[in-house]
Amino acid sequence: MNDIRWFNPSQPDTLRNAVVLGYMAAVFTILDLGRLSAISNIPLVVMFLAAGGAAAGAVGCASEKKWGYGASIGAAAIIVLARGIVVIKAGGITLSMIGLMFTGAWLYLLLHERTKDYQRIWFQ
Repeated sequence: MNDIRWFNPSQPDTLRNAVVLGYMAAVFTILDLGRLSAISNIPLVVMFLAAGGAAAGAVGCASEKKWGYGASIGAAAIIVLARGIVVIKAGGITLSMIGLMFTGAWLYLLLHERTKDYQRIWFQ
């Protein structure tokens, strides 16, 4: 039996929402890869790996794997850093600020107490 899941409705709402935001972050990071890398001065390969880590981490979290949780936190931290630098350099309210809010919410949901407790108990 295949134990890989794309979404797990039995998980707490904070983790389910983090999985969905992880997939969204992966897609939007790939679409915005060049600009994020150029403005934030983070190498393109690192941003590409962060986008891949976001997608892999979302699958890993939905499948209740500890590596997925770690990959999600690492990818979220890199993407939040890159988007934060872009917002600071661009100034004002831009689309980058909206992206920063979504990735910040993703990181918050991953670090939420309910998510941490669930992954500590149930993830393998």
